[in-house]
Amino acid sequence: MRRSDAGRSGHPIVQDLDARRRQAAWRLLARGLLLLLVGAGWSASSPGAAHAEDRLRYADLSDGTSALWVDAGGYAHWITERAPLDAAAPLVLGLGFSHALDAVRLSWRARLLTGTGDAAPRFLLVDFVGLERLLAEGTVRPWWRLALGFGLDLRGAARDLGTSGYFNADNGAAGGLSIAAGGGVDVVITERLFVRAEASLRVHGAAGRTGVVGIASAGPGVSW
Repeated sequence: MRRSDAGRSGHPIVQDLDARRRQAAWRLLARGLLLLLVGAGWSASSPGAAHAEDRLRYADLSDGTSALWVDAGGYAHWITERAPLDAAAPLVLGLGFSHALDAVRLSWRARLLTGTGDAAPRFLLVDFVGLERLLAEGTVRPWWRLALGFGLDLRGAARDLGTSGYFNADNGAAGGLSIAAGGGVDVVITERLFVRAEASLRVHGAAGRTGVVGIASAGPGVSW
């Protein structure tokens, strides 16, 4: 940490800002859990939920189907300020796994938002848990999802992760707990193979500055 940063860290105003950031982190976590609970309740109480086995057939959902997919490409852009780092990430790479419980899927995933150039971001996103609701059957199967996780900058304009003073406004680094909402479609190729396309909006905060990022991605997957 720079000497000036060390001098400011004990200032009452700085301590108050740190306390507010911690409170914001807990509020973000509580809201994420509330969204997941509301989504689960809506899925369970929807008129068609009792007949999910008759309406939805995503490789025999009622038997507990699992799916594994990759984000093989995509684009991400921060709505909030990212300077001195780029706001755009033209490359989205990721890996996801889900398991179906009737018409609802529980999912876990990790994503890397990155690009090229000296100011390109390298941002890691991990979902602790996600809730996906299938909306229709057929060759094209739409769904929506909510997720709770965290985001973390792996790169700052002046430092790598781990250096003292990494999370600060001048460096542009951000991260912390996050919530996400989005939707997409699974296009069935064969009984086991599908292609997933999706878009989502994610809010992260509590470490460094709070950020909002939109993400679009696509890639192949397999179910069993």
